[in-house]
Amino acid sequence: MLSASDAKSRNYSAAIYGLIVAGSIIAAADPRSGERSIVTAALVVMSLVIFWLAHVYSNELGAWSEHGVTPTWASWKRELGRQWPMVGAGTTPVLILACGGFNFVSDAVAVNLALFVCTAELGLAAFFAARRGGAGIRVSILSTAVAVTFGLALILLKTLLH
Repeated sequence: MLSASDAKSRNYSAAIYGLIVAGSIIAAADPRSGERSIVTAALVVMSLVIFWLAHVYSNELGAWSEHGVTPTWASWKRELGRQWPMVGAGTTPVLILACGGFNFVSDAVAVNLALFVCTAELGLAAFFAARRGGAGIRVSILSTAVAVTFGLALILLKTLLH
């Protein structure tokens, strides 16, 4: 059984993973080709839900095969809840993409802003995860820098793709 701090750590882990998945989908979007940001938002949501369910499934199957812990409805529900931050972390980027879809901003602005927000959220999640784990300010900043580097890599990928 996970302690409360382990569960919180897994929440940060799931959120970081979800932001990287969301950022990857957003980086692949190309509004210049006519792709609407609302379509990208839908793809992000669908991808996050699929990854969330697959992650829960693999964790339950892994616990069964590695430790002989037979999955139960209660264990599935617990794991679904623990991994939900994978989906929830994409909320702000998806809302930004929807703003483009409803013409509050251009699709290009929505896509670029959503990718920037993913990067900022990656940094924040890493910082708070490190602090929660007891890291000092230097290690927390280093953790933040590593997470932001993932976001910057996605931005670079977007630049190279489009």
